[in-house]
Amino acid sequence: MYKKNYHFLVMGLIFSALAVTGCSNNQKTEETVIESTANNEYESNEEAAGETVTEDDTDDEYEDYEEYEEDSEESTEETSTYVEMTYKFSEGEGWIKTRSENSLYDGYFCLDLKGNALFSVNNPDITYISPFFNGCAFVETDDVFYQIDLDGNVIKSYTISDDATVKTYAEGQIWTEEYSSGFDSAGYVYTLYNEKGEKVTEFSVEGTEPVDEINYCGQGVWRYYTRNSDGDYIYKCYCTESDKWIETDGDFPYHIYFCEDMTVLGLDNEDPDDTGYVAKMILMDKKGNLSEVGLKKELGGNLESASGYIKDGYCILEEYGEYLISYNLSSGEFKVMDNEYTERVKMDELPDKLMFTDGCVALPLQGKDENNYVGLFDTSWNLIGEPIKCSEFDFSEGKLITVQDVTDEYGRPDQEIVVYNTKGEEMFNAYEKGYRAITPYKNGMAYVIDEEDSPIAGIFYSLNDSDMLGGEWKTIDENGERLFNTVNLDNAKAVELK
Repeated sequence: MYKKNYHFLVMGLIFSALAVTGCSNNQKTEETVIESTANNEYESNEEAAGETVTEDDTDDEYEDYEEYEEDSEESTEETSTYVEMTYKFSEGEGWIKTRSENSLYDGYFCLDLKGNALFSVNNPDITYISPFFNGCAFVETDDVFYQIDLDGNVIKSYTISDDATVKTYAEGQIWTEEYSSGFDSAGYVYTLYNEKGEKVTEFSVEGTEPVDEINYCGQGVWRYYTRNSDGDYIYKCYCTESDKWIETDGDFPYHIYFCEDMTVLGLDNEDPDDTGYVAKMILMDKKGNLSEVGLKKELGGNLESASGYIKDGYCILEEYGEYLISYNLSSGEFKVMDNEYTERVKMDELPDKLMFTDGCVALPLQGKDENNYVGLFDTSWNLIGEPIKCSEFDFSEGKLITVQDVTDEYGRPDQEIVVYNTKGEEMFNAYEKGYRAITPYKNGMAYVIDEEDSPIAGIFYSLNDSDMLGGEWKTIDENGERLFNTVNLDNAKAVELK
């Protein structure tokens, strides 16, 4: 059973609305300075043109000059370029979408970690550009999907038509869907291509109804929901590394994900009188090999997988609504949380992605003062440091981000963001650095909004886990320092998609 926490959704919608409003009104954000000699040259040419009129000109000519001067000033303003959208970094490169009134620098620029533009893609039909994974990214248009490498070279293109489309893609791999029909037959063919644009595998489905979704499960594993020959619902999984298809129970949870080489598919209930187990935990590795782990009655009578994730060689089980259990896959050892903090854990507010990272996990707690706290616990459920009072938190990539209630200099209630490491030590105070909102860490980086640009302090979760943010967001490292203050577009080569 998976628990969904929706209390961050409102904040996500608020920030999304801010970003969309900024785009639609062409507001020029000043968070990132755009450097370009082309803008300076443009302004110099306008000034030179104005100087051609002398003091001996007639009044009519002078009026013409005033009108021209106003036009010149407007033209100079129009060369101002700003970042409209920011795309999260991956594999050392990230995207920005720029906008200028005269379209001189409209387009998508690929940046390095110092803010230098490597190349640009200026195609008015682009609807989305993905982050880089396994050395390639995907550029979406209404008619074609382009697969490009880290230098902007087109690896392969995938044409969209009435009978052909791109079903999905992730981490450099892409599925296409093609429909063919006639008097005697109808069906769909699904083909998987790798990061080099090479065909990996395919499968077909008869009839006029396409596969609903093909889900990426991480580590090169894909799966989709269908029926077997007996009419029972199943998941069909494809494992890229072993080039192997397997079938799994359709009653297993909808979402599974491989953080490492193995994941939890689900739990099968057992009769302890017959097998000695209350349930068996079904595991699957990224090659498609299945295994089972028996769960004895002393662990609990109503067990479930707390999240299904396996990280650092551990997974977390839950005696539903009561307590947590850690399982070490290497040693086979179970550790039941049975200490003074067990009853303090807010079981109904456990994170969806509950997993150990760098040997610890963050849990929501309620203090005796009835306030909310977060605590870091090791794999044996020992508390690391002290509980931290906060209204919300996120724990990603070993960074504990907390939103804490404070009072401002005028005694009014306010909030600030403080980030801690896995030892419970403060890394930085985002408020002191002038940041008001922050995203969870991903690929070693987080994204922040300045104090003046965000009316609400908090942790921003992109809707649908999107990698796209508004142009006002800045990129910071693990210490809270900005990766760059300016974006240099001068040496970007123009890439033509064809």
